[in-house]
Amino acid sequence: VELTSVPPELRGNVSMPPPAASGAATESGAGGDPQDKEGEAMPLEYKRFRYGAWYLPRKYWTKLDADIPLQDPKLLEDRDQMETKLKNDKLNSQLAPIHGTKAFIEYINSKNVRKPGFISDIIRLQERAEEEEKRAKAELEKSRRRKAQQQANNTPSAAVETQS
Repeated sequence: VELTSVPPELRGNVSMPPPAASGAATESGAGGDPQDKEGEAMPLEYKRFRYGAWYLPRKYWTKLDADIPLQDPKLLEDRDQMETKLKNDKLNSQLAPIHGTKAFIEYINSKNVRKPGFISDIIRLQERAEEEEKRAKAELEKSRRRKAQQQANNTPSAAVETQS
């Protein structure tokens, strides 16, 4: 080990004095170690990278930090597609009850042009909503009829007829 490669802090225990360095040599980093303007050694930082796994084709390899775990790109793509589909479904459910979408559908039908893909989903949602509305109205009408029959059966004239 050469004494010049030992940092000055550790050289204090040695009887030889450290070699005198000129100002120009200190600024340019002479001696092989990177140094800042004050003459102190700067720490070298190396970052490790990982490119891919042996079981993945090379076209899927990307430059990643060493601490980031590898993930299957097909699973990532499937996850992205699912998230996009959920966002589209949410947006379609918000658009379905709006009058503007109904008017747009009528406009497209009158012009006999190709319908965008999301319109078929919105039409399906509107049809479901109409069926549910009809079902709810039918149930409400049934409950009204039952109440009317119960009230008709509970009137005093009906009670007198049943006794005789």
